[in-house]
Amino acid sequence: MEQNHHRVLILGATGQIGALLVPVLAQRGHFIIAMSRNKHNLFENEVSAGKVECVQGDIFDDELLKKLIPKVDTVIGMARISPRQEYAKKICNVIKSLPQEKRPRYIHFAGAGILSTGEKSLVRDGWLFWLFSTKERQGYTEEHFQTWEYLKTDANDVEWVLLCPPLVTDKPSSKGYKVAADVPAGFLAWGVKNADVVAYVADEIEKPRPSDFNHKRVGISSQ
Repeated sequence: MEQNHHRVLILGATGQIGALLVPVLAQRGHFIIAMSRNKHNLFENEVSAGKVECVQGDIFDDELLKKLIPKVDTVIGMARISPRQEYAKKICNVIKSLPQEKRPRYIHFAGAGILSTGEKSLVRDGWLFWLFSTKERQGYTEEHFQTWEYLKTDANDVEWVLLCPPLVTDKPSSKGYKVAADVPAGFLAWGVKNADVVAYVADEIEKPRPSDFNHKRVGISSQ
């Protein structure tokens, strides 16, 4: 993996994964711009150490995105704000406006419902998904699908990875994670531990560009 330190913009930095990811990236020597809607002091130690800059703002604020995105080499979109496909478009539009050599990569969080289970079928097409999913989950899975449709048709000139975890749990870390391109990496009902999602994202940032998962959906599971 690359040893260079990276500059990372995290959108939705105070959520379930973001709150864990920021300290891990700081410990690995990276600088993080942690953007969230509300004021907080979650990363007080990292801010004091000069490893994190906290920004309060709206992910749909075009001017703020135009100010922040050129400062980094990686953007991570994990904000749980609807419509998800619209904020993905805004981020990609800013990235595409930059010179090729200055464009950051983009890691967008989606869900396992849009992973493939066959040549023409997705997890969300199966009866088990509809039997065990809430209406809310079905709704944001549709948003994830629309995001994927946008990325693969209109964002070919952006380096993007669409991370699609199943249910994320806060159980203790496992023996590591498994990932797979475009399909589930394990039994979806078991979910994936949040520490493993954090470890994958941190590892992905440090890999040479473009990623092996560039322009792909990534299934992930705990081992």
